[in-house]
Amino acid sequence: MRVVVLRHSYRKKIKSPRHAPFAKLTFKGKIAALKAGKLLSEGFKKADVITSNVHRCYQTGRLMNLFIRGKVIRESINALPSLGYVVESEYLFWNENYNLPSRDSPYYERFAAWRRMGCIKYSLKEFVHEFIEWMRKMQKNTVIITHDSHIAPILEHMSIKYSLPYRKEFTFPNPLSGYEIEFNGRKEIKEINLVKISKKIVRENILPNL
Repeated sequence: MRVVVLRHSYRKKIKSPRHAPFAKLTFKGKIAALKAGKLLSEGFKKADVITSNVHRCYQTGRLMNLFIRGKVIRESINALPSLGYVVESEYLFWNENYNLPSRDSPYYERFAAWRRMGCIKYSLKEFVHEFIEWMRKMQKNTVIITHDSHIAPILEHMSIKYSLPYRKEFTFPNPLSGYEIEFNGRKEIKEINLVKISKKIVRENILPNL
């Protein structure tokens, strides 16, 4: 079973933290999502497409599914693929402090700051564990569309856990990029790939000795 987790496609500029959940895709973003769906459909035909509740993620998933032809599932705002690590009542406060300590800060520093402020439920390590356990429950190949604030913490944690050389893309993933985890029949992690989709799908196995 394979689960691919991708950042949404290209979005319009976010005017303020209050508008962040509602930002829509640009025309370029819509076309890119369609192309990504066509490319992914070969290996993920009829796969479930699970999206964050955030609008641009749902838009991306629906457009990709025109080729994947599976079931689109839009999760609630509190679900793990959405913003499940954020305390619901603190969402706006978290968003306003998203770039603490700075815009260039890695997510392990951001999580530590957010945890001290009480606006998230988990440490970075706990969040990664919870999300991977959630993925193990999938029964078929699955495409998950979420956002950089979800993908980057997991990539950063993997880089630390497996002593991988740091890459900027771990903290700042591009649209329609992310990672893919293959589970064996016992739901153990068999392979982890970085994934980028543009004119073609590029997979890079980051743990060849796993």
